[in-house]
Amino acid sequence: MPAWVKRIVAVVGALALLALDRYAKWYATAALPPAGVTVLPGVRFFFFNNPGLAFSLSVSGVARTVSLLAFILLAIVALVSLIRDARHLSKPRTLLAVALIAFGGGSNIFDRLTTTGVTDYLLFFNRSAVNLADGMILAGILLLIFKKK
Repeated sequence: MPAWVKRIVAVVGALALLALDRYAKWYATAALPPAGVTVLPGVRFFFFNNPGLAFSLSVSGVARTVSLLAFILLAIVALVSLIRDARHLSKPRTLLAVALIAFGGGSNIFDRLTTTGVTDYLLFFNRSAVNLADGMILAGILLLIFKKK
């Protein structure tokens, strides 16, 4: 498969995951029963509004605004530094990693700017709630860390 096709597949795939995450967030807030739905043993599709930072670390007031701006700035700096060296983006794997991080981070930042927190909807063993955007960010970071030279 030509490299340009792989690049298109990478971006379209990341966009499809973004669309799925946005739909799941809408469904969790608008149509999901209050008790949620069990998907697998120990895993429930359940609405959880995360007003804190990553891993539900609690923060409020001015600290919340400052931390949100810091996260946005950090994301912009990281993406600009990756994009600045365009030859890396010619590699489909790197492009996929950047797209996953950008779209996943963008989805969560959109939540923070439009609501009181990030919408999480997958609850594991009644302890940890996450969303697909979190998984996209993690997958993108892992692709960058373990990229082939």
